Amino acid sequence: VLPFDNRTGQPSLEWIREAAAALLSSRFTSAGFAPMGRADRLYALDHLGLPQGFQPSRASALKLAQMLDADSIVVGNYITDGSTLIAEGRIVDVPHMRMSAPVTARGEMKDLIAVFDSLAWKLTRQLDPGFNVAEETFVAAGANVRLEAFEQYIRGITESDQAERLRHLQQAVKLDPGFAPAWMALGRE
Repeated sequence: VLPFDNRTGQPSLEWIREAAAALLSSRFTSAGFAPMGRADRLYALDHLGLPQGFQPSRASALKLAQMLDADSIVVGNYITDGSTLIAEGRIVDVPHMRMSAPVTARGEMKDLIAVFDSLAWKLTRQLDPGFNVAEETFVAAGANVRLEAFEQYIRGITESDQAERLRHLQQAVKLDPGFAPAWMALGRE
């Protein structure tokens, strides 16, 4: 899952790029797939001589996927019209070089996690039409995570300055003491 394109025109929402990839990867894992994580993606970018914040074109995304020996990649974007978030994702079949029709999910900005969980469910159904978990069940998996804590977690794992990484991760665990990924990232830091 590649970071989504920020089509909001708002730099303050840039953190959602990586949040989309993290949420979708997490839900794909729970659905039985084996998505590559952020560390694998950063390794591939480094191996290709590209910076961590590189926003690949579709051609670059395919090259990256081929390098990672991925069967499929997920690309997408998000926009907002005030309080509503609209996320769109597509699956790229790497060996056959085919892109699926776009799949969208929408909801209030305050429900960002549920929006991306819903998108993950729809994409999972494209990847595996026999997937028989109800959308409500799939979306409920992220219901216990506080959005503010999740934002601080994402800002913490993507920040280049170590002091800022620590500050964001400490804020994430303070906002949601039960948020295990933030504790793990803080421990690694």
